[in-house]
Amino acid sequence: MAPVEGSAITNRTYYDSATKSLREKAPSPIWPTDSRRVTWEYGPTHKLGMDIGGIVAGVAGDEVRASQGGEVTTSGSPEWSPSGSSYVIVAGDDGLEYRYVHMADLEVQQGDRVEQGEPLGKMDAVGAPGGVHLHFEIREDGKAQNPRNYLPE
Repeated sequence: MAPVEGSAITNRTYYDSATKSLREKAPSPIWPTDSRRVTWEYGPTHKLGMDIGGIVAGVAGDEVRASQGGEVTTSGSPEWSPSGSSYVIVAGDDGLEYRYVHMADLEVQQGDRVEQGEPLGKMDAVGAPGGVHLHFEIREDGKAQNPRNYLPE
């Protein structure tokens, strides 16, 4: 079935065949922190994501924000977490999963709806052997991706 007459597909919309309607596309992900100081890149020795250091090395408390809007599926420090670290997982509006690890002062709970750029908590060193940093992952269909392929320069 084609889009409804009088409606136009633009670079901000797409035709969703499941709902038979035009839907707005999710915006591109943004950096989750003001810092762009990557202390460990995604790669052969760090296959799950990348680590972003604080604006000032070794100082906790930098704000962590949602890279993409979506639903918070996990928030807290589950007892099964080997590091004891608090973290947040967001099912993004773009179909990707965003994971933020080594946090304190969480501002969201499971089931919350977050908008892109909304504060999730603070960067910390809890469970982080490398000191204060945010471990950041983007997953597609459960598989870790290189965050640099999604984030702006």
